[in-house]
Amino acid sequence: MQSLKTLSLITTFLFASQFVATQAVAEGLRCNSDIVNTGDAKASVLQKCGEPMLKDSFCNPTTVVNDGNECEKIETWTYNPGSGKFLTTLKFSQGKIIAIEYGARVP
Repeated sequence: MQSLKTLSLITTFLFASQFVATQAVAEGLRCNSDIVNTGDAKASVLQKCGEPMLKDSFCNPTTVVNDGNECEKIETWTYNPGSGKFLTTLKFSQGKIIAIEYGARVP
């Protein structure tokens, strides 16, 4: 009987964890009354969120393709959404968001 309760508790926890993780990914980055998501263009992000607190770029190695490029240029923009929220980094490739990553909580 004890193992059934434990199994039920674990199952409930895993389900709840998955739901919370899905909600975090689906939310994107909230900027004022707007939200930016994967696929949004840089111009749209600038219009909705303004200038980021930090911009950086790096070369992501790839296999050589027809145009001779051996890397994909990735640009990162980091936003500080405010006290108690998480630093958010947007990764861009070819001018569009390809990933949204959350960092440390802002004190």
